[in-house]
Amino acid sequence: MIPSNFSDLTVQSQSYRKAVAAVVCINRLPRNWNGDSITIDNIDGSYRATSYLIELGHRDLAAITGPLHLNNARDRLKAFKRALHRAGQEAAPGFLQETTFDRAGGYAKTKILLRMLPRPTAILACNDMIALGALLAIREEKLRCPEDISLIGFDGLDLTEVTTPQLSSVYQSAYQLGAIAAQLALDRIADMTCPVRQIILKTDLKIRESVAPPPQMEKPRARFALKKLSKRRASAGQ
Repeated sequence: MIPSNFSDLTVQSQSYRKAVAAVVCINRLPRNWNGDSITIDNIDGSYRATSYLIELGHRDLAAITGPLHLNNARDRLKAFKRALHRAGQEAAPGFLQETTFDRAGGYAKTKILLRMLPRPTAILACNDMIALGALLAIREEKLRCPEDISLIGFDGLDLTEVTTPQLSSVYQSAYQLGAIAAQLALDRIADMTCPVRQIILKTDLKIRESVAPPPQMEKPRARFALKKLSKRRASAGQ
């Protein structure tokens, strides 16, 4: 099994397959991969997170993405742009920042965003470690989350429940990813000629304390937006 933290999945996967090994890729795919894999629906997860912020009334949205040579980073950014386009919006120049999938990268890029005029009222951080760095930068700039700037991460790490504020995030089940990957590997070992399986898992948008309507929105409109979203999520069973 090849986890997503390998820097060059293509090289790793090709070397293992040449050795006639059972290979399962988890969460990220090598270029032109046609073997077994278990991934998540990055496009749907990012699209729903961005749409939620738009429905709250945000118009100045920024995204901090991971390295764009990685397919999951590209998919999350693509969905962010798609949600903006559907709402008749586009990201302002400089509001799309690429960095590494870690806290230091999120911190540095958020510092850049917060110095812009106008600055974004909401940030989609394309993983939770980026979001943690963003949260630190927001605090250092004497801003409040979510009163001054809303923030959504991606991954649903346990630590997002103990941050202040609790971090909203697109949740993916690491347990499911690992369990299904193990079963795919066992099935492949048992029969190297069985059909290729490429499984995509759904994500879940976990809304916590780090999102709110933009600060310039009038209070009656903000209350209406929150009420509308609450009803929609209740009817969806979330």
